[in-house]
Formats: sequence, C-alpha cells, structure tokens
Amino acid sequence: MMLFIRSSLVGLLFIQFSYSLQVHNRGALVNHRKVASHLYNNDDNNYNNDDYKIISKSWKAIVISAMSSILVLGSAFDAHAGLFTSYEQDVINEISSFQRPVAELYDQLKPSYVPNAIGVYSNTQVLKGGKDDSDVVLLYLEGYIKPCQIKMEKISKLIQLPTSEEQKKIEVLPLLMKGHIAELTQAIQIQKADFQAKEVQEVQETLADFLKLVSVKYTVQPYIPIRPLSDSELFGPLGCEFWGKKRVVGSNQCIVNE
Repeated sequence: MMLFIRSSLVGLLFIQFSYSLQVHNRGALVNHRKVASHLYNNDDNNYNNDDYKIISKSWKAIVISAMSSILVLGSAFDAHAGLFTSYEQDVINEISSFQRPVAELYDQLKPSYVPNAIGVYSNTQVLKGGKDDSDVVLLYLEGYIKPCQIKMEKISKLIQLPTSEEQKKIEVLPLLMKGHIAELTQAIQIQKADFQAKEVQEVQETLADFLKLVSVKYTVQPYIPIRPLSDSELFGPLGCEFWGKKRVVGSNQCIVNE
C-alpha cells in the first residue's frame, strides 16, 4: 500500500514537472518566432516584454515543481517503514527486524531433525561450538544483538505505554537484554554451543516480550519462521508422500499409510 502511494506521488510530481516544461517550451517557441520575425522584418516593435514574462513564469513553475518534489519525496523516503511515520514507529520497526537473525542463530545452535541428500532424516546441528563456530556467534552478537539492545534502551525512554506497570517493564527489558549479552559473551569465550543456545533463546524471549509490550500502541511486524519443506516438496516423485505413502523414520523406505 505504501509503495502504491509513493509511486502515485512520484507520478503526480512527474506530470506536474512535465506540464511546466511544456509551458516553458511553448513560451520559448513564441519568443523564437518573435526573434525570427524581427530578423526578417527588421521591426523593433515586434519585441514585447510579454514574451519574456512567459519565459520567466515557465522557469518559475519548473523551479517550484523541483523544490516540491524534493520536499515531498524527502519526507516520504526519510522513514524506512512507511509514509509519514513517527520516529518511535521507525525505531520499533528496526527492532522488529532483528527477530529474523536472532531466530536464525538459535536454529543453528540447536539440533534440528532434517533430511540428508538421500532423504534420511537425522539430528543435525550447524554450530557445534569450538573456535570457528563461536566466532560466527560473535558476529551475530556484534552485528545484531548489541545494536538491538541499544535501540531498545533508546526507545524505551521515549515511548509512553498505557499503564505504569507496562511502562516500568518496558524500561527494565533493555537492561535484561544487556545481561543476556554479558552472559552470551561468556558462553562465546568458553566456546560451548549449548550455553550459547541457552543465552540466545533468552535474547529471543526478551525481544519478543519487548515487542509484545509496544504492540499495544505501535505496529509490530510479526516474524514468520520459514517452514521446512515436506518430503513431497523436497523430493517430488522420489518422495514417499508423492505416492500417497509415508517414509519410515530414519530411512528412505516407504510404507502404506494405515
């Protein structure tokens, strides 16, 4: 919807600018004809100040169109989230965007039941601890979790929630997030994936609590996790579900549904 409004605005401004340019061109054409008439007829009386007034007005229209375009488009694109949104709403949208990387990090730190290339399911864990995997967690911490906490703390001092209890909690949650960051830093230092997963889960829960609180007054974009592919989607005719059967757990054999 916002994209449609922006596109319409740009279109209207372009039409306005094109019309002004046409006025200028018509004015310039009138002036050129007058000059040509003067050259051939050698008649100084053919000059008229009105010709120059036409040019002046057309150029003023072009300048006004350009200035209005800059002002309107500048205010429209100043906010990431939408057209003429408040500063608080923009920051909350940015905080909401951190849900995805936090969820991705947590999914990589916990075992997941996924199929391999031949369709055999097993528990697989992407980040298992150690120096290299802990460095990946550190990148998420520095690139997403810490900036998220800073924005939470910043906006918690500006927004006013309906009840004093909600207001107090919204001011405490950024401090709680800072504590999770300190504990996650320690878990990274000892290079233990299970400790890291526990702290990332707490980060995820604190972020969810914060967004739930602000949602009573502001718009919060929900995070929709990516759904894992089913056998039929993943393997097509090579999968059991395609033929109306089901796969034996831990195997690529098919059995008839009971």
